[in-house]
Amino acid sequence: MTAAPGRVLAISDDVAARGWLSTFLASMGCQCVAISSGKALPSIRRGDCHAVLIDLPCSETSAKELVSEIEQAAPHLWGRVLLLTDEPAAPEAAELTHRQIPLLRLGRKRLIEELWPTLQPLLAAPSKPNVAAQIARIARRVYDSFRQPMPAPVRGHHPSSRQLVYRHHKTMVDLVIKPVLRSERIVLLGQILTAGEPAGSSADLPVALLAPTGSVAATRTNRFGEFSLEFEYIQSAELQLRFGETLLVPLGDMDWANRGVQSPQFAREPPP
Repeated sequence: MTAAPGRVLAISDDVAARGWLSTFLASMGCQCVAISSGKALPSIRRGDCHAVLIDLPCSETSAKELVSEIEQAAPHLWGRVLLLTDEPAAPEAAELTHRQIPLLRLGRKRLIEELWPTLQPLLAAPSKPNVAAQIARIARRVYDSFRQPMPAPVRGHHPSSRQLVYRHHKTMVDLVIKPVLRSERIVLLGQILTAGEPAGSSADLPVALLAPTGSVAATRTNRFGEFSLEFEYIQSAELQLRFGETLLVPLGDMDWANRGVQSPQFAREPPP
């Protein structure tokens, strides 16, 4: 989403501070959205602002989490974040300034003297193409059942299915991949879970299976964030999930499924 020029997101858990920040920024011709840290994450994910002010300390959602969310969900705002505090020596402030985020020790009477000269260049800078935001996020594999040691009696047998778990920020993607008995087809069952989000937030999300040659299959999640896909064997693949951003889940080499797909041990289980 393109931000309106001069739109500032001011995050503060101090009601009075939100009031005087809004008043001051409006007097300087800015459009200000002042909210508490506990309500800031959705606004950050929308990316519909030109700069972000974070008033320390943050009691509802930590400033570290807010900054991480900006880095992950709105990378075009990186370099347009300004920290405000009366205690620049606080551990939280020290940790964030170590990441080259500007910090101002600011009182209400020094807004024009300190805040505006620092903020104005951020607002006046020409907008740059949001290249980073167009690049899909890539989920990291955190569990693979093939990497777990098997009991001695079954070692050497081809496994009937493979479970994979991926993670990106607060989102978990749980997958089970099963070759279909006496065929060259594969069933993929999955579920998307996002920590801290209300029930149903992973419902009706588009899911696509991509091969190097293009799209192979597509579906949408049910109300529990579950989905299933059935497709012909492909050598390598990745899942593409869309929920405000594009998340890629690399499945990698699928040869393991093709090697054992004709084995009698593969029993097809219907999708949920």
